[in-house]
Amino acid sequence: MSFRRLLLSCLLLSPIIGGASAAAQDNYPSRALRMVVPFPPGGVLDILARQITPALGDGLKQNIVIDNRGGANGNIGVELVAKSQPDGYTLLFGQVSNLAVNPAIYKTVPFDPIKDLAPVGLVASTPQLMVTAAGSRINSVAEFIAAAKAKPSELTFASSGNGSMAHMGIELMQLSAGIKVVHVPYKGAGPALIDVIAGRAEFFIAAMPALIGHIRGGKLRALAITTAQRNSGLPDVPTLAESGFPGYDVGNWFAIMVRAGTSPAIIARLNTELNRTLALAEVKAKYESEGATILGGTPEQLATQLATDLAKWRRVVTEAGLKVE
Repeated sequence: MSFRRLLLSCLLLSPIIGGASAAAQDNYPSRALRMVVPFPPGGVLDILARQITPALGDGLKQNIVIDNRGGANGNIGVELVAKSQPDGYTLLFGQVSNLAVNPAIYKTVPFDPIKDLAPVGLVASTPQLMVTAAGSRINSVAEFIAAAKAKPSELTFASSGNGSMAHMGIELMQLSAGIKVVHVPYKGAGPALIDVIAGRAEFFIAAMPALIGHIRGGKLRALAITTAQRNSGLPDVPTLAESGFPGYDVGNWFAIMVRAGTSPAIIARLNTELNRTLALAEVKAKYESEGATILGGTPEQLATQLATDLAKWRRVVTEAGLKVE
């Protein structure tokens, strides 16, 4: 076939192909969707994803199947979505740690959260708590700061792993107060929590849903909350900003994203259904029971939040001299 005839054939076919593509978008979704959760089952991310997907699927009139893809502090699951087809059938239920912290702290990550992913919308946020064992000698953040200054590099501070929000919160505390503690990374929040309750590690920062039961059960003492405002679930617990770390505000937000290049019409449909779902009374009740605050909003608001946190954590990583292989 000559080049001219090939070009003519392509021109004749292009309206057909374009029409088929538009029809596919109009019929979206025509099959089940997959929600990739980049951590194993049972964690906060998994819990919040499972609480929203049934109602989100009802609005889309399709099932949404949870696909837990843990590993590399979330990088494996995020990469899966970043390299999926841009057709709106593979969703990412991500959070600030794997979308904004990992690109800052890891020397290399197999995705670019700005170039490879497209925002659908923010879902919710959860505060983190600074805790110690109920029988600890430290009763307040002020006592913690005094002890850390009196004996640098002696107090032990557990985290759920290098690059986790807990780890970054610890580093930000050290930079803010000019103190030095010993960071002890664990392979997950569960093992860290066991050692903190037992007194083998002295302090811990983790998401409120993972800790509130142990606080109410008398096993842990909450010293402070990491967000700018107190939480109604623990109204007597002060913020870190109130307790000697002015301006300290570290929360954990959760969001839905898709592969970059996904049709704006599909993203708009997903965003509409996400906001409808988040407004449901039963969804609000489930999230509030976990200490989570509903967010919602536009794709543009998520894009702004992501860009802000990428810049913030890159600054912290640079100032603290952190890098994870």
